[in-house]
Amino acid sequence: DIFETIRKVAPSMATVLIEGASGTGKELVAKSIHFNSPRRNQPFIAVNCPDRTQSASSPNETRPTRLR
Repeated sequence: DIFETIRKVAPSMATVLIEGASGTGKELVAKSIHFNSPRRNQPFIAVNCPDRTQSASSPNETRPTRLR
């Protein structure tokens, strides 16, 4: 289940790629991992990546968002 996966990866220093359709809670999962990790005192930065089927030629397609 997703909560068990979050508990397993949160203590790790690994980079985690979270994929899914729009509106499925990917950012909530990312925040849960971050705030349960050793990096919890560092800024959380969400990076929205374009769908692999979309053109990556537009510079506005991928932009990091700093959340606090």
